Amino acid sequence: MTNIFRCFALALALMMMGQVSHAQEPEAPAVSDQPAPISAEDGAIEARLSAIFAEINGLSEVDIQVRAGVVTLSGMVNEPGDAAHAVEIASNLEGVVTVQESIERDLAIDQSLSPAIANLNNSLRRGWEALPLVGLALVVFLTIAVLGHLLG
Repeated sequence: MTNIFRCFALALALMMMGQVSHAQEPEAPAVSDQPAPISAEDGAIEARLSAIFAEINGLSEVDIQVRAGVVTLSGMVNEPGDAAHAVEIASNLEGVVTVQESIERDLAIDQSLSPAIANLNNSLRRGWEALPLVGLALVVFLTIAVLGHLLG
């Protein structure tokens, strides 16, 4: 009978130890679907990139997100090299681990033609402004040619 009592006491002690060890285990943190909050360093990177992109033609429409040093660039650009330029700028910032680029090129005709028309307009305006100088050069040339013919 003492053996039964010892077995019962041992079983009771083991059950109590199991409950104590389960009570001491920390609970796992709840998993949330919410994105992790932005750290101060990530916020500083995002603000710096936003300020830089706002000053560069073609990059002002690029959206920036930074999480744990990973920069994600998205949005639209007009020129094919603008996306690569944005990635290069972001990669060179201190604290950036890597850059994920999902920037798309805007293929709308008005966006593609506007710079070409502006360049043509600028060239024609500069040519018009240069006409007096071309006229003066032509007068000097003709004067020298006529004098050379008369004297020669």
